[in-house]
Amino acid sequence: MIIIFSLLFGSCDSSGVHYISSENESDLITTKVEPFENYSPFDYTPSSDSMQNVINCSSNSTYMACINPYLYFYNSNVIVRYNPEANSITYLCSDPLCLHNSPDCPFYGLDVLYGFYIYENTIYYRQQYDYQKNGKITDSVNRISAYSINTGELAVLRNLDDSPLSTSNMIFYDHFYLYTDIIFNNETHKSTYNLCRQDLNTKNIEIVLSEESWNTVPLFTYNNVLYIRNSEKKELYSANADTPLEMKKISDDTGKIAFCKDGYFIFKDQQGSLFRMNADSSNIQSLNIKNVDYFYLTDNYIYYTQVDQKLKGKTEDGQDINIDLYSISRIDHDGNNNELVWKNNNSSELLLPKNFVVYGNYIYTVFDYFKVDDFITGISSRSNDFIYARINCDTQDIFYITISVK
Repeated sequence: MIIIFSLLFGSCDSSGVHYISSENESDLITTKVEPFENYSPFDYTPSSDSMQNVINCSSNSTYMACINPYLYFYNSNVIVRYNPEANSITYLCSDPLCLHNSPDCPFYGLDVLYGFYIYENTIYYRQQYDYQKNGKITDSVNRISAYSINTGELAVLRNLDDSPLSTSNMIFYDHFYLYTDIIFNNETHKSTYNLCRQDLNTKNIEIVLSEESWNTVPLFTYNNVLYIRNSEKKELYSANADTPLEMKKISDDTGKIAFCKDGYFIFKDQQGSLFRMNADSSNIQSLNIKNVDYFYLTDNYIYYTQVDQKLKGKTEDGQDINIDLYSISRIDHDGNNNELVWKNNNSSELLLPKNFVVYGNYIYTVFDYFKVDDFITGISSRSNDFIYARINCDTQDIFYITISVK
């Protein structure tokens, strides 16, 4: 299972933008990519760190994903695949002339609230858009779509009607798609909340768990074990993926959680403290890190953000604005060797990395940029939602990645 973003990239001479024209990578069409505010040429240093042995769980609303050896990004128009070692981008829409602004594009209407997921070289996402004629809606699309990266073919996994929870926490495993759904009974005026499983081969759907109030949030599966969080009680449960009714409580008070395949969890409690716990809930250890906003697990490290300082000021149009500046640090899985990786050192230009993914020795984050104007005595925003930044964990150097839409 995978989670995702979008971009256009600053490049060296060997970099480029690619469009898929066949299954043979050698047939890809390449165009140049111009750099965005990069003051040094692109370089890449290999690292022994990876994500082969860990599973990161989030809200599952994803617009950036890391699936070795690529990163995937979404920029509100199209999904692209980025090669972090070669500094090149592949637009996954199979039409090199597509403007990505009509139903002819397979990613048109991708719902950014739910993001996208990658499983076995197929991208799954929710599509919502209307057809109009003379200012009136003549038809609507609301569905889960499946786009093959290999063939460029678009398929419909299922139509959604108006179910508001139909795509929250999409989990893929063993050729199954696990999701939450809501059914409203017009006679009783009550809703039933269902945990459903769809066979990706036959498209058959079965309800595996039904509740009158929605508390069950599926997180991930591993070795046919489904891990579930109760959103009301903040408790963590496990169950056989085929029989989730038989849930076993693992732990109290777990917020964001990640899993190491060696048999333990890293999790953040509701107060923002980091802990490590065996998969059977034994040996809970505090990692002595507090006030964590976000964390990301790799095979070697736990990367985490904390608010470094708070800024108050005004925008150029006079509106009050408050900004939290985040620092990024990392520790070993046992809590040792805590070290600062990055913080804002420029007093006039601020990069705000809140959520991110890690590939090798580099952090990739949404580029949320602010420039401090001394004459305004505050902060003037110059933000671009679809520019990303790569932070070098050794040097703190930043390389900017932008996605252009043709």
